[in-house]
Amino acid sequence: MNNRVDDFVSSLGSNVFWIFHLPFGLQKPTTEQLTRKKLTIEDAIAIRKLPHIIAADGGHRYARAFGLGNVSVKYQGHKIANTLLESHTAQLPEVNDILMQEGRFFTEDEDERHAKVVVLGHDTWEELFGAENAVGKDVNIETSLYTSLALLQAKAAIRQRQESAG
Repeated sequence: MNNRVDDFVSSLGSNVFWIFHLPFGLQKPTTEQLTRKKLTIEDAIAIRKLPHIIAADGGHRYARAFGLGNVSVKYQGHKIANTLLESHTAQLPEVNDILMQEGRFFTEDEDERHAKVVVLGHDTWEELFGAENAVGKDVNIETSLYTSLALLQAKAAIRQRQESAG
């Protein structure tokens, strides 16, 4: 049985599945689709317990229409408005290809304790810190301080790595 499941998943070309309550694309959702229950972090945790599941992340993006962020991030007099904020579990690096420029992702323990830690996107780091190292520094997100654990690689660097590998 395990081999059949492995073979089936391998035949799909990926072992990562994205689950949403709405369909992908630009079509207008139906009334039935709009009334579907949204997936919760509890759903992601329950999915982790299923056979053959290696990891599951229950991410959420806090954004307005057209992908604009809705939070402000500050560091020593520098402020970025309309920043995209995403929440994830410690299993995100097992689900996605997260490439760090420096630092580390948060741990299961930090996740369970709801530690006030953050992984900064490259653009946010560059605007707030310039060339200064951000790891270990506290940034203000809305009204709370979060300790920066890591800095993600720039998307252009990630795309170049994927293109050279493919």
